[in-house]
Amino acid sequence: MNPESRLTTKIAAALTARGAWVLKYHVSPYSRAGTPDLLVCYRGRFVALEVKVPGGKPTRLQSQTLAIIRAAGGVAEVVTTVEEALILLARLHDGYPQDPL
Repeated sequence: MNPESRLTTKIAAALTARGAWVLKYHVSPYSRAGTPDLLVCYRGRFVALEVKVPGGKPTRLQSQTLAIIRAAGGVAEVVTTVEEALILLARLHDGYPQDPL
């Protein structure tokens, strides 16, 4: 398992432990390119997380997909640590609808 996959698994577990529904999106020849790594539902909000190791950057297509999700009313962010993902969840819990990290 590569470092990004390990981080994605850790983030998914941490979010699930806090009551979120989490789907780890797996890429296949039939999947939609640019779909974020984690699709989450938390407190009635749709959250899409693109997971990158620290220093990593999303591709142009990934960034475009996150922007489309935000325009549709979802929360969409790039996270590089478990802590960033948990901060995002805490912000949603406290009522911050779409403040970027």
